[in-house]
Amino acid sequence: MLKWQSWLLAFFLTFFLFPGAQASGPEDAVIQKAFILYDGSKGNPYTMFYPFELKRPGQISILVRTWDLDPDPKNQNFEPLQLILVDGRAFKEMKPEEWRQWIQKANKYNPVEWLAGDQIRGFVKGMKTLLGKKEKPPAYYHGGIALGREGTSESFKHAVDMPELTATAGRYVAIFRNMAPFKAEGAIMIRYPGDEWELDPEVEKRTEVKPDLIVENIRLNSEGNVVVNLANQGKGMVNPAKWHAKGPDAVTLFLYINGKSWGGAALPVIDPEKSLQRSGGKIAYTSGLKLQEPARITASIDDSGKIMEENERNNKMTVTLDPADAGKRHKRGGTGE
Repeated sequence: MLKWQSWLLAFFLTFFLFPGAQASGPEDAVIQKAFILYDGSKGNPYTMFYPFELKRPGQISILVRTWDLDPDPKNQNFEPLQLILVDGRAFKEMKPEEWRQWIQKANKYNPVEWLAGDQIRGFVKGMKTLLGKKEKPPAYYHGGIALGREGTSESFKHAVDMPELTATAGRYVAIFRNMAPFKAEGAIMIRYPGDEWELDPEVEKRTEVKPDLIVENIRLNSEGNVVVNLANQGKGMVNPAKWHAKGPDAVTLFLYINGKSWGGAALPVIDPEKSLQRSGGKIAYTSGLKLQEPARITASIDDSGKIMEENERNNKMTVTLDPADAGKRHKRGGTGE
């Protein structure tokens, strides 16, 4: 496993599975994005913006891993990147509706591509000097770090209390700048007390150790309802962001009766405790499908490939069930497709 792949796995295990302060209370949201910062200079840095909105007091945690600099710097301690955190007061000309539009665009597209447009240039032109005077930083500036040494990670944290949340209206932006003639690649993770989760497919794809969801068993309980047993038999974890995906992006278990679609349920419904998140995790989901006569039942989990898995061909099983056998354990078999 490459060093950066090992780091991504370690990051997920630490950042998600052992959240510490998140043991109680609302769950923090997480933005996970791969980045490419192209050549820049001190006078004209290459810049990316990551806007997000806090819904309650709490801690903002930002972690950046730089896995490649091109060309390789002669000085291994060279840190050409700068990460700073500001709040929405820095964007004096941006109205609330424009802020929401910016967040939605930045969450859906590469921020740099959208920032290149005239519209967003108009939004940010009110920012004169982000850092302000050296002796007294402006109220909207919340610190920053220099980073970017190849193969290393750096983190930054900022606690937001209620007075600050009120003053900022919950608007924050992580500004990421490259001020050197090097192309930098890596991943940035922002955890914050909000609601909008974002998982860049590139981050998921670059994680070598992947999960593997399978349908282990389909049976009838004593009331005649179809029960589906699912497991994560892969070595990797299912990213928690999958429990927050909505609409067409949601990971869904679908049931079919005699080849016709009966309906489905998304991951938060079938696995509210996130048991499938861990390697070896298992669940038994009791559906609302009740049989009155023998039928051929197919269960399919994530047949649209929303989760990147070790094996994409074992997510489906078909068996024939008879209401006369309700309550009996159905032996593993049937057809997996």
